[in-house]
Amino acid sequence: RSGNRMRGVAFFMAFLVFGSTATWALTPAETRDWWVASIIEDDATAYASYIKEHPTSPYVEKAHFYRAERSGRLADLRDYQEKFPSGKFEDKVNLRLYALETKSLDSIRQNPRPANIQQFAKNFPETQRLPEVKQAAETRIENRKELLAAVEDAYVTAVRRKPTKQKVDDYLHDFPQTARLQDVTEAVAAKPEVMNQVQIELEEAHLKKMEKDPTASQA
Repeated sequence: RSGNRMRGVAFFMAFLVFGSTATWALTPAETRDWWVASIIEDDATAYASYIKEHPTSPYVEKAHFYRAERSGRLADLRDYQEKFPSGKFEDKVNLRLYALETKSLDSIRQNPRPANIQQFAKNFPETQRLPEVKQAAETRIENRKELLAAVEDAYVTAVRRKPTKQKVDDYLHDFPQTARLQDVTEAVAAKPEVMNQVQIELEEAHLKKMEKDPTASQA
């Protein structure tokens, strides 16, 4: 990357030296500014400024991606995903998100705490790795109950933000006591296409829970 950038800078400087002033003046501002941002400055701040100045530029998708790539910030990666849900750099963005997810998961493994477990669920609502978070919590003895409660909250948060059949299946398998079953059911009900996939499993879970503690509200 650095070698390509140095060659780009060399070509750009040659253009400035040998190119005519008229050519530069006739070049659209969004193109001139892109040359400066991507060849000369090439950092997150430069790309952020370019996006602000030229929101409809043909280079704006690249600017969003390069800003995220240079900053490494979760917020910048999410911003790219939001604005370009099927963008040219989708696969690369997903790889970087997975790397951040793995880093967060490693932090939980080393020192599981309710706060970082809950933050994990908020930062990575698409995650399929909550069972790994639960395994990390189960290794602790001193505050295991508190940590597992935080993990169950994380499962519910993940289902609320992006319900999938896999997440529901994981919840029912990993938390057979189903203390938050109603929350999970309500979250899934907001996505009829997902509810169609898991309705039978949820009905069975509700019936089992009612059999253990039959009440009017359960019925």
